[in-house]
Amino acid sequence: MDFWLGDWNVVVHARQQPEGPWADASGHQHVESILGGCAIAETFTADGPGSAWAGRSFSSWQPTVGSWRQTWVDDSGSYLAFTGNVEGGAMTLYGEKRTKDDKTIQMRMVFQHVTPTSLHWEWQRTDDDWKTSTPMMTIDYTRR
Repeated sequence: MDFWLGDWNVVVHARQQPEGPWADASGHQHVESILGGCAIAETFTADGPGSAWAGRSFSSWQPTVGSWRQTWVDDSGSYLAFTGNVEGGAMTLYGEKRTKDDKTIQMRMVFQHVTPTSLHWEWQRTDDDWKTSTPMMTIDYTRR
């Protein structure tokens, strides 16, 4: 995940519900290698959408299971755990499955269109085990 290291300006495009309206916000992100190169730390802030938002994640390669693991926490009390690898040329991390309104829902984040100066990130949702998915948030990154 070295492609992610650095300082970024971000534009967030998000919605609360799969059919809901989109809202935009801007923010910043700092991603650094820590612990002798064994982990990656992310610090994220955005001015919305809605109210200001801040969070941190820690990612590391887990050789015993052959995948990346990431833990995210934020100022709204969220805790999310992810596991994944490169799929179809994009770093893809899957969140834990959750039950909502008698449906099993899963989220994933996809890092794609990576260049030395930009990347596109999507937060996708499914309730049919990835037969279909709905983008819930996108973030366009520009290196600072």
